Amino acid sequence: MKWGDKHKAFIWGILTRLLFLLAALAMFLGMKAGRAQEVKFTCTAPPVIGVGEQFRVAFAVNVAGTDFKGPSFKGFSVLSGPNQSSSSSIQIMNGAMTQTVSYSYTYILRADQEGEFDIAPATLSINGVPVKSQGARVKVVKGSGASGNRPSAQQGQSRQGSQQGGGAESIASGDLFVRTILSKSDVYQGEYILVTQKIYSKVNLVGFDDVKYPSYGGFWSTEVKMPEQISLKKETYNGEVYNVAELKKTILFPQKSGTLTIEPIDVTAVVQVRTQSRRRTGDPFFDNFFNDPFFGSAVQNVKKTVKSAAVTVRVKPLPESGKPDGFNGAVGSFTISAAIDKTTLKANEAINYRVTVSGNGNLELIDRLDVPFPGDFEVYEPKISGNISASAGGVSGSRIFEYLIIPRNPGKFRIEPVNFSFFNLSGRSYVQLQTQGFDIEVGKGDGTQAAYSGINKEDIRLLGSDIRFIKTRVPAFTPLGSFFFYTWQYWLFLLLPAVLFTVVLIIWRRRIRLMSDKSMMKHRKATRVAVRRLKKAAEHMKRNEGEAFYIEISQALWGYLSDKLFIPVSRLSAENAREALSVKAVPEELVSQYLQTIESCEYARFAPGGALEKMDALYRQAMEVITRTEKTLKS
Repeated sequence: MKWGDKHKAFIWGILTRLLFLLAALAMFLGMKAGRAQEVKFTCTAPPVIGVGEQFRVAFAVNVAGTDFKGPSFKGFSVLSGPNQSSSSSIQIMNGAMTQTVSYSYTYILRADQEGEFDIAPATLSINGVPVKSQGARVKVVKGSGASGNRPSAQQGQSRQGSQQGGGAESIASGDLFVRTILSKSDVYQGEYILVTQKIYSKVNLVGFDDVKYPSYGGFWSTEVKMPEQISLKKETYNGEVYNVAELKKTILFPQKSGTLTIEPIDVTAVVQVRTQSRRRTGDPFFDNFFNDPFFGSAVQNVKKTVKSAAVTVRVKPLPESGKPDGFNGAVGSFTISAAIDKTTLKANEAINYRVTVSGNGNLELIDRLDVPFPGDFEVYEPKISGNISASAGGVSGSRIFEYLIIPRNPGKFRIEPVNFSFFNLSGRSYVQLQTQGFDIEVGKGDGTQAAYSGINKEDIRLLGSDIRFIKTRVPAFTPLGSFFFYTWQYWLFLLLPAVLFTVVLIIWRRRIRLMSDKSMMKHRKATRVAVRRLKKAAEHMKRNEGEAFYIEISQALWGYLSDKLFIPVSRLSAENAREALSVKAVPEELVSQYLQTIESCEYARFAPGGALEKMDALYRQAMEVITRTEKTLKS
């Protein structure tokens, strides 16, 4: 090979490496830009306003985050905010439906002085990474000038709204509507119902601007996971063919008997319609020619609000005939098992005892079990966990109750079998199950005590003398013939251990009797259990976990009433709670406030937009009514 060929090969190799590095760098920058575009954090504010006017500043992000911190808004007065809300929109392209969610933080401000002001960016933490929004500039002018700068835009919006309204009116009610479909409308209390919301369309459906779902009052609800992209399918309804999309599937468990109503679903849909534009040239020939549908048609997106009809469910109470003692409201088909980590141990060692309830039904409503532990065992509150999933066939999985128990005294003990009963829907009857029992042998503990190797004495310094511990007082002498034996002090010291033993025995037996009375123990610990749940709710509120917060508040309120009034949660309702509290001389005003707090919690749990202000107000209200009720019941 000639030298020139070697030179060309060398240069070609360098160029190849450079091209490869440039391609890798471009790919890296493209991936980085793609990741940066995944999070969109924007700020929206009007460019011009008048002095004294109120306006909105909204920070919107397309990914859920935490630790939102807004700017200081120098030059403006903050009237309210940040008001947190979320919205979802759905678009349909080529028969596939995609959904996007937006989270917004809105402030209501008032302009106090003229000038140009910069609104600083807000910050938000997304997956532990701080993200900064855009900023905005607002010009504040005199009130008349500001109002003069905006009419054209408002008029444009008004004209656009009238056009959309006219297009929406042209859509017939039979061409676009929504339905709430129930898997069954006649059920027992605690039996699951599958609720499906569908939209039916004969027009070109583009997407949804807003969807408002009902709150499902009187039901415990859980959502069925839906695919991210929902395809339109053709279905026949009332003899006509429609394009149908499933918006949401929810499983409901009725919590009380009677006729319950499921409120309508409200959908604002975006639909493409064709409009005709009329042209006037003065010549009949050209007017007819240009007004032909081929030339005069145009496409316009309009909004159409449709609302489903409310549906009712007839809920039958569970039969009283054959209802077992201790029935806790479980409805479905279940199995139960128990396990223990050891049966031989020493006193003061811990045992892990676990009970597992598995099956299909209202698993998440099973919040406690009656386990007959021996009286000498110290038992802690169970840790409840599980693996539960919701599908169109209902709610299935397992719920695990883990107990930490500590035997304090040696001996042979037995953990009796756990009784569990449920109402079986297929057989329309009650079924009773029982776990195995466990024999526990507890030996003596180590009994080790701290031992001292010697006694510390005070060092004594000799100050030029060998005489130590000189007694300067006259010693007390005992008269001759005087004895402690048979004196009243002697009899007192002799009887004192027996008296102390009797007192301790009475206290101990009373404690054992109280511990064996489960209802009385729950009554005594009702306040502590409620406070513990309120503390958990406060932790969820700090982390902005709305669903978990409202669940803890609801369980604290209902659980306190159940324990204090000796009424199981499954049988507790607003009516019998009001009656029982009235019997205990609780003021009617306090009873109404307590039940109103429960109702507010249930409404806020299923209502959209759970702001921190609402959660904090509900937390304080729950703490107040429980405290006042406890003081009233003790007095």
